[in-house]
Order: sequence, then C-alpha cells, then structure tokens
Amino acid sequence: MELIIKNSSVAIGFARLAIRALESGDQPHEFLTWVSAINGELYNQKKIESQLSVSSPPDGDMQILGQYLSEYGIEAIANADGMFAGFLIDQTNRKLHIFRDKVGEKPLYYRLSEDHIEVMSENAFDDSYIPDHKSNTKKALLGFLPDKSKYVNGVQRVTPGSYITFDLDTFGSEEKRYWEWPTRPNRYKGKSITDLRLFKKFLYASVESRLAADVPISSLLSGGIDSAVITKVAQDILGYPLPAFTLGFKNSNYDESRVARLSAKAIGCELEIVEIDSKTLSRLTPLCIESMTEPILDTACLSLFALGQVVSKNFKVALTGDGGDELFQGYSLFKNLRSMELARKTSRLSRLLLQLTLTLPALRFRESYISQTMKVERVISILKHYELNPIALALSPLGGTKLIDNVIGTLSSDFSDSLRFSPEHFSARYLENYYRAEILPHLYLEKADRMSMIHGLELRAPFLSPQLIEFASQVSQNQIQTGKRKILIRQFAEEFLPSEVLNAKKHGFSPPLLEIVKHLEEPDWNLEYLGLTEEVLSRNWESALAGNQNASYAAWATLVLNSFSNKLIS
Repeated sequence: MELIIKNSSVAIGFARLAIRALESGDQPHEFLTWVSAINGELYNQKKIESQLSVSSPPDGDMQILGQYLSEYGIEAIANADGMFAGFLIDQTNRKLHIFRDKVGEKPLYYRLSEDHIEVMSENAFDDSYIPDHKSNTKKALLGFLPDKSKYVNGVQRVTPGSYITFDLDTFGSEEKRYWEWPTRPNRYKGKSITDLRLFKKFLYASVESRLAADVPISSLLSGGIDSAVITKVAQDILGYPLPAFTLGFKNSNYDESRVARLSAKAIGCELEIVEIDSKTLSRLTPLCIESMTEPILDTACLSLFALGQVVSKNFKVALTGDGGDELFQGYSLFKNLRSMELARKTSRLSRLLLQLTLTLPALRFRESYISQTMKVERVISILKHYELNPIALALSPLGGTKLIDNVIGTLSSDFSDSLRFSPEHFSARYLENYYRAEILPHLYLEKADRMSMIHGLELRAPFLSPQLIEFASQVSQNQIQTGKRKILIRQFAEEFLPSEVLNAKKHGFSPPLLEIVKHLEEPDWNLEYLGLTEEVLSRNWESALAGNQNASYAAWATLVLNSFSNKLIS
C-alpha cells in the first residue's frame, strides 16, 4: 500500500492478498466523498457491518471498515477488532487519517514534508537506504527501534493503537491513542479472576473470529503449549482435523518435531513436519535478508521464512500461538529478575563468581535454546555496564559479546540517557510493558508479518484479541507469581497435552544458528559507523564458529545490518 499526496494531486498504489471477498474486495474503496485503503483483516465484520447506514454494504471487510469510519468518525476505530493499517481521506473537509491496529500486527510508515505526505505499509521509501547511523546503532543494541523513533530521512512509524489526522491544506497533524495495553493489578480485590471457564469463553470466541476466510486455513505448531492450544481450539470449532506445520531441524537440539508430533497426536490434527538442514537454511539466508525492507534482527526470521515457503504452497492463512507469553508473562526472563537484581547489588563479587563458573566443566557450553553459559555471559555484560538498563542489555542481540561493549562506547549522550539504569527495571511491570509495547510490535510482529507476507501467507494470532488481552490483564501480578507459568493457558493445556509436552523446554521456531554459521561465508564487513571494526567483527564470527551461542546471535544481527549497509553503498 502506498499513498502520496502533494498539493491537489493524490497517487495511490494498492496490492492485496485476497483471503475474503476474493473477487470483490479490491481497494481503494470510494464512498461518497471518502477514499480508503487498508491492509489486514477485520474480525468483527458482522458487528461493524450491522451499523452501516447503507442497505447494500460492500463485500470486503476492509472496505466495510473504511466505510464505517467515514460514517462514525476516525475515533470509532476503537470498536474494530482486527489486524490492520491504512488510511482514510475525507475530501470534503480536506483531512487525511492514518491508523494502525491495537497491538501492531500490521506495520505502517509515513513521512511529512513541507509540500507532501507519503504513507506506506512497508519502509520502502525511495531513500530508505540513506545511512542512518543513529537508528542502526539503536537497532544493533536493542534488536529493534523503540517507539517514536524517527529515521534520518524523516520516516516515522505509526504507533500501535493510534491514529494521526493531517490537515491537507496546512499539513498540520494531531496524533491520538485509541487503545493501550491494560495495566495489570498487583493484587486482585474480590473474587479470583483465574476462571478457566471464562478464559475458554474468550479464547474460543477469539479463535472463531480469526477463522473467517474464503480460503483454507492451517496452523503453525511448534513444540510449545501456546500453538497447541490454538490448534486444539480451532479444530474444536471447525469440527475436522486442522492441517498443521512444524519445522524439523535435522541432527539438532533445536529440533522440536518429536514434541510437536506428540501434540498433534493428542489434538488429532494433521501434522506435516518440514525437515530442513543447516546447509539448506544457510542457502536461504541471503533470500531471507533480501525480503526485509529494513533490518530485522530476530533470528527466527530464517525459520519463518523457510516454513512460510512450504506452507504458502497450499495455504494463504495460518494460525499461530504468538501473544501467549505476553498474556501471562511467559518469558523466562521474568523468573530471573530477582537474581539479576541481587547480582547487580553485589556487582563486583557476582561478576567474579560468574566469570569463575564459565571455567567449570559442568557449565561449559551445550547447545540449547538458552544455555547456562549464554545466560552467564549476558549477566556479566549487564554487570560490566551497570549504569545502563539491564533489561535492554539482557535481551540485546549483541548481549554477552564484546561487540556490545564497542557499540555502547559509541552511544550519544541522549541515547545513553534513555538507557540509563532505574530500579524499576527489575519490576515485572516494567518488563511486561517492555515486551508488550516495544519488543512485540517492533520485533516479533514485524518479523511475523514480513516473513509470511513475502510468500503470500497471512499469520493470525488469536491470543492477541483485545478482549482476551483485557481479560488476561485482570489476572493479578500476585496470582501470576504464585501460580503455574502462563497460568490459564497451562491449565487448559493440561486437559489434553501429555506431560512430556507440558514440561518440554521451549524453542519455538528458533534456528540452530551455530550450525548455520558454519555454512555461511564471512561477509566483507562495513559496519564502522557502529564502532565495530573488521577485526572485532571477524573475531565474533570466529567465536560463533567455535560454538559460542551469544556470538552466533550477534553474528546474525551484524550480518543483517551489514547486508543493509552494502545496499547503502550500492
């Protein structure tokens, strides 16, 4: 989707993946003096359509959403349940509204100049490859660009759950948030909200709404309980075995296909295991990076790219378990906050003890999703830079390596201030907000959207239903900390999954980078603007080849950034 408005001229480009109203859902959509173009899906289409004043509403769900907003005003976007991003032009009042869904499943970029406005669904502006050292430094350190970041060429992202209104005569603008993640209470006053029956009610409603399609639907089934729960519910609703896909990494500890097979057997779904080896994944790496319109440093990009190639041959839609961790603080870092805080309070002694543990044979590196060695190295990085945000450092793609020391040394004072340590960083509330507001939309969902849509595949995440989010956010912090991990999701999963699945270590679709790097050719490095010399980058690459897990994550991040820096040169 592309929109350019300059003076009285308007240029619109739109291409869609037809999933509903296959023949009649094309856009832009015109209604009286309004024009709209929106990417995505509207899951409460019937409710929105019933409120339209016309007797014969359009067929496409995004057409219906555009017409609904023209009738009730842009603020009515708060009533829409879906994943979408787009614009609405009010030709009578000379206004342009651009907007994005509540959690940020669909991206949207814009740039405002003195005499024109550009809006795009991808960061594919003509000058996207202008060297942007500040943005790339942020991305190298954090793994994503924080909300409200502005690219050097003036491009900005629309914040999830917000809309921006532009005056087409003065080019003045006003931004408003229409939805935010609810704040979780520390303690629940009154009857316990951990009601499994009520949770199932919201979950089944969410999954059912996300099954709306005029094409066949599939599921991505990892070895975790989140995707298993979604697959189970979808199959219950459909009443027939759901086609499901998982990756099988040959001869790797990252392979979850055996656990996924156990889940599929318990659910009764039709599972296809896409077997792939490290050499094949290495051959896909350049294609994966080339499909990005800006650097995406999540290593699971490669897995989703490979899986999407296969799934998209017969399906345009796949359900995922994305969002389950955000509902109930499922990430492992939540369990480690207190030990990280204690280590910081005794930083000198802790650093000495942690460095000593790296020499113990019992803790030597073993390949797994998050090895003990990987954790120790990252905590050492946190203690070394005790003045900075420990959460950002713990989750950095460069964490636990010497590369992070070099990048931190080049930070400008304003960026350092935004990263400066605060005691609140060790609170579950801060970490939850960091995942929900920053990492989820700007890394995980961006990865999911780009790596699927490049193959003509749409991923849908029922756990990210606003109604389900608002219900889950009523579960108190105390109930989460004293209950089982991912409390209500796990309680439901226990009804049908075997203990071997329930107790399996979570990998998701993370690829075996240590094996993949061995088949990749070290690039000609061009990242001096990050403060990373060829010598330092080569040393990290060699460390990855030698089996260091943190170095392999950093190798992927620098490889992606380096590929984009080469685009700048060319």
